[in-house]
Amino acid sequence: MDLGNRIQKLRRGRGLSQETLAERLGVTRQAVSKWETGESLPDVVRLAQLADLFGVSTDYLIRGVPAEDAPAAPLAPAPQETPAASRSRTPRLAQRVVGWVLTGAGALGILTIWVLSTMIVSYRQVDVETDWNMIEVWNVPGYHFDTFVSQYHLQALLVVLAALLLAGVVVLLQRRYRLYQERKGEERA
Repeated sequence: MDLGNRIQKLRRGRGLSQETLAERLGVTRQAVSKWETGESLPDVVRLAQLADLFGVSTDYLIRGVPAEDAPAAPLAPAPQETPAASRSRTPRLAQRVVGWVLTGAGALGILTIWVLSTMIVSYRQVDVETDWNMIEVWNVPGYHFDTFVSQYHLQALLVVLAALLLAGVVVLLQRRYRLYQERKGEERA
């Protein structure tokens, strides 16, 4: 039996899913799956965490040799997922919700201003040269986004909406970046 099979056997013996084990170790579910199938190996820190979590020695995980001081009785299965464990998902869900709300509010606000600029006439000042080399300023009606924003003094609102949109995108991408860094670290190991 190899390391992957031992991890899988211990995980199933404790009644843990790959996702739950991944959450407890701070890795992705795909990383646990790759360990169990033998596609990759856990790094030293994760190996020590696995040994502590399952109550076995790292020597047992790596080589299958039980520790001399290991208890002869089988390990009791870990308790099923507790409310505290399910609460660990709450911050990730909240982060996603906040990211989507901010992105949606910013995008919807900017879209609303754009739609209004196509429906409400705004006047652009144009310099026109007359016959006697005189310049007159004419107010030309039209449907222009920039003219609409300046005529109705919406610059500050537009900046706030753009900031909301940007903040939402950053919040959403932050989690993706963290997962990318974890995968990159696992590939190096």
